[in-house]
Amino acid sequence: MPAHTSRPLDPDAFPPALREAFLVLQAEVAGLRARTARQDYLIAGLRHALYGKKSGQLNPDDRQLAFEDLETAVAEAKAAADADVARNADGTTRRPAAKRNPGHLPDHLASASKW
Repeated sequence: MPAHTSRPLDPDAFPPALREAFLVLQAEVAGLRARTARQDYLIAGLRHALYGKKSGQLNPDDRQLAFEDLETAVAEAKAAADADVARNADGTTRRPAAKRNPGHLPDHLASASKW
């Protein structure tokens, strides 16, 4: 059995549907790598603020600023993850679920309005 050699894949050799799925997955992997790099950068900055050479000399305001930057980045990452989840298989964004309020219906109609 020949040893496996690492060669780049040629997407042009794939059938069209498989090629499209392959390219979508490649883009997703690139996005995840970028997100991981950003998170690694933020974690390194937080570690430096907490345990760096002059971390004992930081005043509470500077330390709080580092935590606020991290909280902002976490919120951005969560929003990006939520946006990724809210996409269909073909990459288009989903419409948000309808927020229906049947209002104050009589009892005999309120049970019929529940799906």
